[in-house]
Amino acid sequence: MLKRARMAVLAIVVTIPMILGLTTAYAAPSGGASSTKTTIDAYKKKAENVKKKAEERITQQDRDKAIAKALQRGELNPLMTAATGTAAALAPGAAPHYFSHPNYANSPLPTLAPGTGAYVGNRLQDRAFATDYPVGVGQLAPVFVVVDTPLTGGFLTEFKARNQATNGGSPFPSAGNVFHAYVLRPTGTAGQYTVVFDSGLLTVPAPTTASTSEDTSYGVTNLTVQDGDRLAFYGQGIPVDTGAGNDILHYPAPTAPLQDTTITMGSTDYPVYPEARTYSFGATVAPATLTGGIRKFVDTLPPPADRPAGHRHLSRLGLLRDRTGRVRAEAAQRFAAHQAARVCTARYQRRPRGRRPADRPWG
Repeated sequence: MLKRARMAVLAIVVTIPMILGLTTAYAAPSGGASSTKTTIDAYKKKAENVKKKAEERITQQDRDKAIAKALQRGELNPLMTAATGTAAALAPGAAPHYFSHPNYANSPLPTLAPGTGAYVGNRLQDRAFATDYPVGVGQLAPVFVVVDTPLTGGFLTEFKARNQATNGGSPFPSAGNVFHAYVLRPTGTAGQYTVVFDSGLLTVPAPTTASTSEDTSYGVTNLTVQDGDRLAFYGQGIPVDTGAGNDILHYPAPTAPLQDTTITMGSTDYPVYPEARTYSFGATVAPATLTGGIRKFVDTLPPPADRPAGHRHLSRLGLLRDRTGRVRAEAAQRFAAHQAARVCTARYQRRPRGRRPADRPWG
């Protein structure tokens, strides 16, 4: 009762001023136009911060540029190996590398069939000069050479060079000198190439037998090359004959080419040195055929005319069940074929929409 009385009194207090024509004054919001301007400025600042963060975000292009500059400074390209012929393996307990190492999360990596490679390049033999020598041993020389012989399509598995133990006309032998090995791809414009691969800094090792020249291999893990690609190197340590040959020397070339960039032969960065030359440099290229690994199984549904009434497609393997949940005979045959091919399958629980009962298809 008391509550009702209070409500009645409150109604009278509110109604009387309205009957008498009185108005109730309400305080206007403080700030007015200035408050609106402050809100707009706050949103503008927020938008600017979002734009700034987007511009500062590291992109894949930024990563590629950083890798190219690191290789130019001398970091060894991860594709360069000891040419042992063994694939990199994932260490037990290590984080999975989904796109470079075989692991439990994907299929085994395919490998090249052994003994399928063919040598492409100049003959590996001692030359009149064991090396160019514009700088001392161990320093990167401003010498850029493009080998005349084009590559064939396939996988480049190693760069090869003659390790000349005798000086010839040079002040020192090949060993101890450093260089970068490159793969260049023509752009279609005369004298213009895209740098598709930079090995990073390579060092010519000491010969296995002192004072005896030998061929040295610098292994690469299956680098894809195309017909018409060119071999090149930047630095010194490669034996050379002068006065004959079609290899093109660019000297002085003050800066080593940057991976994933386009360079122009004969430009101020790579001026052509007017002398015929032949360098003992080449590469091994294997045909683009792979062995090993697991081919992903592909199985399609039967043609519509062969599909029984009431069938349902229950998994990517193409297994069929009827409405009673029984596996059809052809489905059992397919499953047996999968087992024989060692394709792993498992059963999972599926709850269809509506009132249909849950089933357990293979997948």
